[in-house]
Amino acid sequence: MRAATFGAMDGLVSNTALIAGVAAGESPHTTMVSGIAGLLAGAFSMALGELTSVTTANEQIDSEVRVERRALRTRPEAERAELVSMLVDIGLTEKTAQAATDEIHRDENRAVSVHLVREIGVNPAEKPSARVAAVASFAMFAVGAVIPLIPYLLGYGSLAAGLACGGAGLLIAGGLTARFTRKPLWWAASRQLVFGGIAVAATYLVGLLVAAVM
Repeated sequence: MRAATFGAMDGLVSNTALIAGVAAGESPHTTMVSGIAGLLAGAFSMALGELTSVTTANEQIDSEVRVERRALRTRPEAERAELVSMLVDIGLTEKTAQAATDEIHRDENRAVSVHLVREIGVNPAEKPSARVAAVASFAMFAVGAVIPLIPYLLGYGSLAAGLACGGAGLLIAGGLTARFTRKPLWWAASRQLVFGGIAVAATYLVGLLVAAVM
């Protein structure tokens, strides 16, 4: 969900801004080509970034698992005392914490998971899929990035129409996030539109400046 949401938002904002910046000084055909190039470059970049970042995060978790497993084998009593202390800190009595620790430590994999959850807040059994994140990011970036290109792809080389499509996409995407965040629909939608609008306006002004100078 994080990768898909980030991909869609990034695709909408970045490609709408790109189209606005290019259209400030170039022809509709050049704008369309730039938008398509931006869609492909951005989608591949997002996918590779997600693949790399999630893979790295998962490898770090695997490293922590190896460290914890080694600790359980080389100094079991110290690890047992550590878990008892953590369980007492969350409200269990000493006797209950000791009984729970004995039960947990009967299975090494379970003990590793519980220690990592309590110590660093990571559950090795719930690692995200790097491939799923990459595919979701690629697909949703492409979906977001194609929205402001729709008028150009249909033969209407109109920046205003492209901005309107991009703005509508931002409103819809922002509104959809409200279903997960439980924020008011109007707030989530308008916030995304305002943030996206600032980025688009800034890029358009820079495009005008570059066209005037060059």
